Amino acid sequence: MYLDLSKRLREAKAILVNTFSEFESHAVKSLSIDEKIPLVYPVGPLLNLDNDHGNNQDSSQHQTIINWLDDQPDSSVMYLCFGSLGSFNGVANKGN
Repeated sequence: MYLDLSKRLREAKAILVNTFSEFESHAVKSLSIDEKIPLVYPVGPLLNLDNDHGNNQDSSQHQTIINWLDDQPDSSVMYLCFGSLGSFNGVANKGN
């Protein structure tokens, strides 16, 4: 799956990455200088901020986590997500 995906990346016009330049500046710059790789746009962090707390998390647990985060010093917590992968089909890429 990953090998096929990496081969198809060169067909894209751009790549959106759920990161931010200050966190992965070396990786973003490395990808940006290779003319064979489409433009790379760091667009993160992307978070689901709606009221749906997921299937495994009740509202009280969610509020406990939010309270803990609110109690931390500014810029002292970093959210990391491993194993997520997403892509759009041709119809979604064209938009309306």
